[in-house]
Amino acid sequence: MWTYEVQKKGFSGDQVLAIQRALPTWAASELIHADGIFGLKTELAIKNYQLAKGIHSDGIVGKVTGSALGVWQDTELGFDASHWNEILWDQIPPSIMFANLKATEGQTYIDPISKRLHITQIAET
Repeated sequence: MWTYEVQKKGFSGDQVLAIQRALPTWAASELIHADGIFGLKTELAIKNYQLAKGIHSDGIVGKVTGSALGVWQDTELGFDASHWNEILWDQIPPSIMFANLKATEGQTYIDPISKRLHITQIAET
């Protein structure tokens, strides 16, 4: 299972493919080929689906539309700190359950819970 991201026209990939496969046939005025590309036909079908379900019809698949389609599943909240210069660990809310990090050679990190120092060493190739 992936961490679900909002999907809209112009996006592509496995999440779009799951949306296309979950759309009922009545939502599309034309046959949608489930190709993983969120194009105009997919957007129009999403808008029709949203209208029929009483969801704000914007053609964007967020949590409400994704949940109605059965493609959005609750996941733990987390954040991506790969491009942060400094992370203020004590200011991260307790609802955040994980962090994706990309380490740089020679950077140090002190785990705020275990208080242990972790030094990242990446071998040069």
